[in-house]
Amino acid sequence: MIKKSIILSLLTASIFSGAVNAGYEVDRQVYIKKSSTSSTNIMRGSLQDAHDSSDNTQYIYCGTKKRPVNSFVEGYCYARDTNGQYAYLTTSDPDTVKTIQSINASSHVQVHWSRTDPTITYISVINGSLYLN
Repeated sequence: MIKKSIILSLLTASIFSGAVNAGYEVDRQVYIKKSSTSSTNIMRGSLQDAHDSSDNTQYIYCGTKKRPVNSFVEGYCYARDTNGQYAYLTTSDPDTVKTIQSINASSHVQVHWSRTDPTITYISVINGSLYLN
């Protein structure tokens, strides 16, 4: 009887002990590579991991804006890594703007731009549980 009581107590405690995180996770802190030799620069990271990082340096955010005068729509992505390197990138390409609009808290974002121009030349957005903490 005592054995059943102990097992029941442990089971009850484990059920009501709070939330438990499970599942596969990928740590994707902000990474920025500015190359002096390659034609492509890279910025990537997970919004959730940047937010949850223990430092006060890194961030990543992207958004869109529309100018009311001429209905010009622009997309942008800004990031800073733990080394203090930053990237401020923009685009006016309608398909890239739509991709930026798909970004949410679980997104992993990768952006490319050329060495000489801060215009986004490539963007990848992956939404998935593996980027949530």
